Amino acid sequence: MKIEYEAIILKNEEHSAVYCEIPFNVFENFGKKRLKIRATFDEVEYRGLLTPMGGEYGLFMNKAIREKVGKTFGEIVHISIEEDTEPRTVEIPDDLLLAMLESDVKPFFDSLSFTHQKEYLQWILDAKKEKTRQNRLIKAIEMMQNKIKTR
Repeated sequence: MKIEYEAIILKNEEHSAVYCEIPFNVFENFGKKRLKIRATFDEVEYRGLLTPMGGEYGLFMNKAIREKVGKTFGEIVHISIEEDTEPRTVEIPDDLLLAMLESDVKPFFDSLSFTHQKEYLQWILDAKKEKTRQNRLIKAIEMMQNKIKTR
């Protein structure tokens, strides 16, 4: 089932969150309280999770997506939402994979949720300089050795 609608991009000042309201009952439509979704904002794809926050659902819209659609608070965006049934996996860069295998933290990394795995990778890959990337890679291995889920 795919649901499409138009929504206003809202900002919650109290929590510094940017989101769009969900105009339907998630549980009634999908039979789940926490729903893995594949959504599009004006054709920009997003994979995430719908989960109630304080009893209300909202579809969060991060800065990267807002930049891709070229819209901000108060503007209208076209949204489509459907359940995401595909496995969620991350592609581990060779240098990180080698470091994880050498330090025996790959089993810990594999035990992490998709979101935590993705956060580790984004942190490392978002480094602008190679030296920063290598420092983050070393720090990530240390964090995994200490069983830390996120940075």
